[in-house]
Amino acid sequence: MRLMVQSALVALLTGCASSASREYEMDNAFCDQMATFAHSVPRGQQRSVRLARGGRMYVDHYKSCARSIDDPASVAFCEWLSENGSAEFMEANINQAVACLQGQRIRGSIGNTGVIAWQGEMTFWHTQLAEGVAAKLTYFIPPVERRTEEHFLEIMFERKD
Repeated sequence: MRLMVQSALVALLTGCASSASREYEMDNAFCDQMATFAHSVPRGQQRSVRLARGGRMYVDHYKSCARSIDDPASVAFCEWLSENGSAEFMEANINQAVACLQGQRIRGSIGNTGVIAWQGEMTFWHTQLAEGVAAKLTYFIPPVERRTEEHFLEIMFERKD
């Protein structure tokens, strides 16, 4: 009996290990774009972009990206986010940004996480993207009953003197 239980456990763990390799794995494009933006910040300054989505998904939704129009790096990062960031799942953008800043890789689903609402701010005095650059993420995903409100992720980098 004990041998059967051990065999079943080994089979179960082997199956889990093999299926894990087929799961989604984040590519580095998001991190590469964030790093390029972080490296562009001049000493003693800060730069930010704000990716937003509002309205009802597939009905009257919109996606926008606010940035400084006189900073080419902000414009380029916003254009990339607008083209490649998730419109449906803002939490996917948040998860990817956090993973990039911490030097982590995401396995499995990064969107449609089942979280009812997200609101917060994360401040990083040190990131894995650029030496000497601090980061702050501010984000908001309203509760389900208020889903027409704007969802957003703001990414701010500051290079110390």
